[in-house]
Amino acid sequence: MIVDYKQCIGCRYCITACPYGARYFDFGENYPAQETEFGKIPSPEYQGKYGLRQEGKSPVGNVRKCTFCLHLQDEKGRYTRPPACSETCMAKAIHFGDLGIDSEGLCVTHQECNLKQLLVERHWIRLKEELGTEPSVYYLL
Repeated sequence: MIVDYKQCIGCRYCITACPYGARYFDFGENYPAQETEFGKIPSPEYQGKYGLRQEGKSPVGNVRKCTFCLHLQDEKGRYTRPPACSETCMAKAIHFGDLGIDSEGLCVTHQECNLKQLLVERHWIRLKEELGTEPSVYYLL
């Protein structure tokens, strides 16, 4: 569930309630003391609306979490390209894709076959699986 910055009052109760420890409070500490070119790039982080992050304005003072770059999804919820973390990881340590199979039990794309092969070949865990939440993030060990 994404954080709605218009609804968030910054009380941080959701940080405590999150069983995965995935939420954090944006204190605005990562703003450079001097203006940089990077600071001029608008961020699409909230519901596809681009905006510049500014000190003292939302999402500063709100709770945040990774959304797996939801703005990269098309109108049907399919990703048009992988999230930034997966796309830019030089060590190729982050893999992203859909583990779904087609009606004949085959991988839909080459990337999905690679993901399934990693899960078959490597030991993996899913956090808080015992809670019955069916987490869809796999951590390879």
